[in-house]
Amino acid sequence: MPSGDDRSRDAAVRGAGSPIAALPGTDPRPAPGADPFVLIEAAIAAVVAFRPGTHTALTDTTEIPATSTNEPGTTATATGTGTSDPDITATTANAGAGVELIAQLRLLEDLKSAIAGAQARITVAFDTARRRAHANLGVPAAEQGKGVGAQVALARRESPAKGSRLLGLARALVVEMPRTLAALETGQLNEWRATLLVKETACLTAVDRAGVDAELAPDTGTLNGAGDRAVIAAARAAAYRRDPASVTRRAARAVTERHVSLRPAPDTMTYLTALLPVAQGVAVHAALSRHA
Repeated sequence: MPSGDDRSRDAAVRGAGSPIAALPGTDPRPAPGADPFVLIEAAIAAVVAFRPGTHTALTDTTEIPATSTNEPGTTATATGTGTSDPDITATTANAGAGVELIAQLRLLEDLKSAIAGAQARITVAFDTARRRAHANLGVPAAEQGKGVGAQVALARRESPAKGSRLLGLARALVVEMPRTLAALETGQLNEWRATLLVKETACLTAVDRAGVDAELAPDTGTLNGAGDRAVIAAARAAAYRRDPASVTRRAARAVTERHVSLRPAPDTMTYLTALLPVAQGVAVHAALSRHA
């Protein structure tokens, strides 16, 4: 959950006319379990309120005059009601506008997360509807839902392969990891870190994956401020506690994903990339180094 300093900061940047002022409470993000569309609506308000060029007059605020123009050598002071130093007045105003811009960036970042959560729910709803339609048409169970990944890819302007991965991500979040989805919808996790949690629990059963989701409880702020490595470490540790054998299965699965790729590079060169088990990778590197 946000710390006291975070709440103070968020309250400080909210003022009259700020799009963030429309949000309830002292935290710019809805409470866990709140309707994520509240966040989306508030962030859209921020986008509408911000006009290109509105803040083009902002100047560099890194240098603040230390002395008053009225009496050399005397430290200039400013109060909440005003100051006699026009330079400090302008700098303070610019700094306040800069703080509001940062607050808008934060709100828009939360918007991206909320939209990703909404996309996951919509993706699963579409998949369910297509499967139901196929079933009504008498399509064999193994063929039901075929093509959904490609349609998701088309809608999201991604490749078919990426569309299938997004479909799998959506299913995992909506069906098996509701607390991770809630954290995504309320801006406590971004889509990439939610993807990491799904990826690191892919070798678990649905029951164990749900258990890891409940244990980590990211919707309560347990992963706030955590980087990618910390998120991965937390997920792997929780997965190991649930099912130690999952580590072995994970390694076995990784071997099946080995591949070699070749991409063009400038000046008639190429990039040769290989994903291999450690022993094979070291052997290939040694062989190539001898002949390179």
